[in-house]
Amino acid sequence: VLRLPGRSPERLIVGAHFDSWDLGQGALDNGLGTAQLFALASALRGRDLARTVELVWFNGEELGLWGSRHAAGTLGDAPVVAMINLDMVGVPIAVNALGDESLVPALEKWNTARGDAKLALGVQNINWFGSDHTPYQLAGRRTITFNAPIPRESVRYYHDFGDTIDKLPEQIVVDSTAVIGDLVLALANDASLGAFRRTPADTEKLFTTFGLETRLRGVGYWPLAQ
Repeated sequence: VLRLPGRSPERLIVGAHFDSWDLGQGALDNGLGTAQLFALASALRGRDLARTVELVWFNGEELGLWGSRHAAGTLGDAPVVAMINLDMVGVPIAVNALGDESLVPALEKWNTARGDAKLALGVQNINWFGSDHTPYQLAGRRTITFNAPIPRESVRYYHDFGDTIDKLPEQIVVDSTAVIGDLVLALANDASLGAFRRTPADTEKLFTTFGLETRLRGVGYWPLAQ
């Protein structure tokens, strides 16, 4: 965990997992995310931030989200604005509020301000299950990720012995981190977006709206702890 202190204790969390599919090298899944976190650490060093930015490298995602479950479980009443999950994030074509409507205005404002560099598909709001954002959602926190395809010639090696560093062009890391970093800075300094925590009832709705309760039940996360 690396904390870049801001002028407020409010926290923006950015995380990625560094474990890989069993016996695979995991360059795309998810060495890419860990590289993006290191690039963010370098880019944010010494900046004046309104909010604290916390970078987290998770282990155990492939085995059951163990690292993010632990990290989310230690938040307590910490004032968290949002958690951004970087799991196989190529160059973004959209940003995804993962079912939290309250995030959409801030994300749309950010994307509009990008002018000619706006993301082609803009802001999406589709929740899905199975990566390190899920434990934060279960803890009542808002989460964000990106619609960011990796070229087919590389991503076809996902969860395979062939997921090696030669499949990951450096330019993907450079171009993707430029977009991710721009969003992190915007949210860290957006005065209109405060810390937020959902009620258990609203958290349940976040999953039932997208029909995810069956999958959550299958891994023992449902019914939600009250």
